[in-house]
This record gives sequence, C-alpha cells and structure tokens, in this order.
Amino acid sequence: MKLPRFLQIKRKYAKPEIKTHTPEPIGNKVARSPSGKGTYRTRFQIGKKKHTWFMRNILSQEQLEMIQKLRKLGVNAEKPVFEKTIGGNITVFYEHGETLHTVLKKLVDKKKKTQWKIVKKLALRQLAKELAKMHCEGIEHGHPHSHNLTWKRFRIGLIDFSKAIQRQINWSDANSTYSSFRDDYHYLGSRVLKFEFGMKLKEVREFFQKVVNNYPCTEQVKQKILEQITEDFQRAKY
Repeated sequence: MKLPRFLQIKRKYAKPEIKTHTPEPIGNKVARSPSGKGTYRTRFQIGKKKHTWFMRNILSQEQLEMIQKLRKLGVNAEKPVFEKTIGGNITVFYEHGETLHTVLKKLVDKKKKTQWKIVKKLALRQLAKELAKMHCEGIEHGHPHSHNLTWKRFRIGLIDFSKAIQRQINWSDANSTYSSFRDDYHYLGSRVLKFEFGMKLKEVREFFQKVVNNYPCTEQVKQKILEQITEDFQRAKY
C-alpha cells in the first residue's frame, strides 16, 4: 500500500557546489564607430547567462580601483563579473548591454521622434552629473563616446575604462584643469553632442556649463574653462 504524499519521507538532496564559470566565447558582434571603423565585441557565456553580451577589457589595478571608487559614489560604471590577472594586468569581463548609439539609431529607424527626444533629455541630464562626479575625483574617462555609453532602464552608464587616468588637479588653474579633462570634452563634444544629437554651440555650452558648475573651484576659473571648451568647438577641433 502506497502511503499518502504528506506521510512520505522526504529525501535530502545535497546542495550543488557553486563553481566559478570561465567566460567562453560564443560569437562576435561588430560595432561601428562614428568614423566608420568596425570594432569587434565578443559575446561570452558566463554560467547560465547565454544571451547576454559581455565585453572583455584589459585594465590595470589602478583602473579597476577607479571603477570601484566611482561605483561607491553612485556613478553607473561597468560592473566586472569575472576577473583574471595575467602579468600584472587584469582581464575583466563585464555585462555590455545596448550602447547609447544603438538605442538612438533604433529610434531614428523606427521614426519615433518623441521617444528620441525623451532619451536625449534624460541621457544628457544624467551624463552631466556622472561626468562631474568623475572629474571632481580627478578621474578622466579618456574616450566617453556613444559606444562607451550604455542606456538601460532609462539610466546612462559608462563602460570601457581602459584609458581612464587618475590625476591630481590644481583647481585654481583653469588651463591645468582643462588640459586634465580635454579628452573627455573632445569625445563628448564631437561624438555625442554633435554627432549623435546634432547640437549647436549654444546647446553644447549649456551642457558643459552643468558639468563645470559642479567643479570645486571659483566662478572665475569655471568661466575660463567653459570659454576654452567653446573656443575649441568653434574652431572645429571637435
């Protein structure tokens, strides 16, 4: 006679061991930059996440510490899911997601102008705050173009810190401060504000003013930095 189910002795199963999964390449994806050159981004499988794009990057210990520092400050920087140290450098794998360039291109192709304007407004507002937090800590991203910015759940994110640099900033000197973050100004001015959003001089100045206003320096220094950014934009250096 078979006992009722609630009277049967439940078997005890051993808990499965948690293993660290090694990233395995399962495909490639070509991302086109504004210049037209193709950059390959490999799709990796880590554990059961088969349908997520992971990007592989080689960072120094200092750059990895920068990312951890920024995440503690609330900056939506890349979150490493797997690390491997080889010869002093650290190979990092992090979840890639959709870039800002891809999201905007899809909206343009589908002719969704209203949604495109909403994404533009939210992305620029958040980007100005994230950039200001980074710069106040003396960290320059190095190349924050639209392929190194992600857009997920209405939030901007920064990835690829392979060119990030930590500097000691002399906030009393406008020329020194400007040169410390010039690459960030250049990439944002040319690759994001001008190329992706088609912004003119007035809008570009307003964006960078939101960034510079958060710097821990005097109003006179802030104005000089802003003037240098707008002068370079006018001279078509961007």
